[in-house]
Amino acid sequence: MTNRSASPHNHRAGRLGRRLTISIAALTPFSLLATPAIPALAAPRLAQGTPSICSNVKASAVSAVVGYPVPPATGFTDKVKATRQNFGISAVSTSCTFGADKSLTDLQKDAVLGLEVTSRPLTAAEWRQGMAAEAKLQIHLTPYSGLGMPAWYFTDSEDGITTQGMAAISRSKVYSAALYSKASVISELVALVKLAEKL
Repeated sequence: MTNRSASPHNHRAGRLGRRLTISIAALTPFSLLATPAIPALAAPRLAQGTPSICSNVKASAVSAVVGYPVPPATGFTDKVKATRQNFGISAVSTSCTFGADKSLTDLQKDAVLGLEVTSRPLTAAEWRQGMAAEAKLQIHLTPYSGLGMPAWYFTDSEDGITTQGMAAISRSKVYSAALYSKASVISELVALVKLAEKL
């Protein structure tokens, strides 16, 4: 295991890397409510080792989308228990990161794919509650109609780092992708979400 505390840059990069993952998950109202407030990433629910489904998407396929080489994915799985707060729905969220996070420069070359599987789809009322909660996190959401399923494009900023992402919902599955970039990367995100469907 890499010691991220070896330098302030590594510590900050690692924190931002985890923040990106939760930003993706927070696009779904269920994930947001199940993981109250983004600092919850420290909760000891993360499975050790890279999930096997991350190997379903090759680094070369991601590189072809983003336009630069990326290494094979590393990642984790977050298992969320059903509670009253999250409408009694359990979920398994998997994040696959193609890139390094040893420095802020490395983070700008990261591409993250995600898959969340919930125990049941949310109702319309539950979605509305989730969206209202997302607004409190100041994550800017815009509906996107080009994926053939309900989808949202989002932007989020922390410590001068801009995250752009997209999530698409198909019943009890949420496919997502994110990049660190201030330039418009919507077309890249669409292609990455399609890759996330292979997870």
